[in-house]
Order: sequence, then C-alpha cells, then structure tokens
Amino acid sequence: MLDFQHRYFTKFTKQKGNLRRIDSNERSCHTYSFNFVAGLTLILQLRIVHIQAFSDAFIL
Repeated sequence: MLDFQHRYFTKFTKQKGNLRRIDSNERSCHTYSFNFVAGLTLILQLRIVHIQAFSDAFIL
C-alpha cells in the first residue's frame, strides 16, 4: 500500500511539473487533499490492524 502511495505521489508530482504552473493556492489545496487521503488510509490501516489484534486476543 505504501509503495502504491509513493508511486502515485511521484507520478502526481511529475504530472504537476509537466502541466502549466499552478498557482500556490491551488497547489496547497492539492497537497492538502492528498495528505488528507493518505492520512485517512493510514488511519483505516491502523484500525484494521487494531481490530485484527483485538479479535485474535479475544479468540485466544
């Protein structure tokens, strides 16, 4: 999952470099939304791991 995020981010930045120069407001909005999505996926992954660990302990 992290590898996918890294590849997507490098592709995203390369595309951004090729496109016309985006004004700083739009760029900050893009980075904010990307960080928000990455943070959400990270939280979801942590929750899944936590739930799995809890269920394993409960079964044992």
